[in-house]
Amino acid sequence: MEIRRCLVQEYPEFLREVNDAFGERQEWFEKNVSHCTPYPADADSELIGKHFVCISDGRIVGGLGAYPMRWAVCDDSGNRVVLPAYGIGQVFCAKSHRGQGIMARLMYAAEDDMRKMGNVLGCLDGVRSLYRRYSYDYSGNNVKYHVRKWELLKFAEKGPLSVRTVNLSDLPELESAYSSLPSGIVRANWDRLLIRPNFTWKIGESEGKKAYLVYSKPEEICEIYGDTAVAAAMLLDILQERDSLYVFYPKSTLSEMGRWLYDISHFMELVPLTKISVINPDGLLDVLGVDKDEMSESARHDVCKYLLGFSHNALTGDLPALEREPLCVWLSEVDRV
Repeated sequence: MEIRRCLVQEYPEFLREVNDAFGERQEWFEKNVSHCTPYPADADSELIGKHFVCISDGRIVGGLGAYPMRWAVCDDSGNRVVLPAYGIGQVFCAKSHRGQGIMARLMYAAEDDMRKMGNVLGCLDGVRSLYRRYSYDYSGNNVKYHVRKWELLKFAEKGPLSVRTVNLSDLPELESAYSSLPSGIVRANWDRLLIRPNFTWKIGESEGKKAYLVYSKPEEICEIYGDTAVAAAMLLDILQERDSLYVFYPKSTLSEMGRWLYDISHFMELVPLTKISVINPDGLLDVLGVDKDEMSESARHDVCKYLLGFSHNALTGDLPALEREPLCVWLSEVDRV
């Protein structure tokens, strides 16, 4: 068996195999995860090369995608730093070749390659019990706010509200508003994200003030930014036939939107929407400006986990004294791979 990057001419086969392995209907990944696995006609060689394949007897019997990304995070004072990271997705093995360690070989090959490229952590969505063996576990600071209609009535913009679907001409404003979030992926593929069929992007405007919403289903808003009064009016517009909805947002009250959601929510839950593995603790601590010279190897891992918001049972010992809170590390559902 050979593990290597996918070649351009192999990409259609990769798509057929991943759809078959997941038992999805034909072209499911191309339609629903097009920001990572677009149709062959829309995929350039750079994007195709982000996929790893396992070749046996001249055919693809396993594969995954390893997608480098820049992840902006901030501390409790609002200081931002960008982490070199990557997302793992589309991990599969042909039914005829399961139980032969192909998934492990693919995961380790991708991790080694990403480490050589200077990335310090990986993230993925998947079965926790399966991926914990590769050191992936709950982390990050996503908050699920439960917002009720009657609370929004107090804050909604009273002027006329115009709501429409976002288009490419809105990108400069949309990106500027999104960049104001305390944490998030630094996006270079807005055009691909806006056309994903499983997400709806809305812009609302009232008397020159704007807000933006993104959702895969109306009762769960996965992104929200802009003017809070306009945002409240947009949420009320969605709440015509229900009494409440959920809003996901970074766990931070540094922004006006963050403070507003914290104040008006009926209740809130910490909901890690991803699993993270630290593949280069020394590199991560260097990027974050943490002095590691006196730390043992296990302490370096623990400090990284603490700062990234890992659950307590992921820590192996006592943390060195740190005069800082865990970082705000947030991942939108839109960016999950």
